[in-house]
Amino acid sequence: MVNQPIEFDEAIVRFFNGEELAVVHKTTGKRFNVNVKMKQLPDGFTLQTMDAWLWSEIVECIQLLVFDQ
Repeated sequence: MVNQPIEFDEAIVRFFNGEELAVVHKTTGKRFNVNVKMKQLPDGFTLQTMDAWLWSEIVECIQLLVFDQ
């Protein structure tokens, strides 16, 4: 999995539409996957503090190995 950064305004819309996103706290550096349907959101993650987080979409990464012949 790789995180692809997205703008805050886009992230909020996608979050409230139910998409799972990754957030990293700007001060502590703690990372979490979040979605609007979660029963318990990370400590410090509230409507009032959503701009204190860096938002990313979660992108599945497939690694390809190339061998010289």
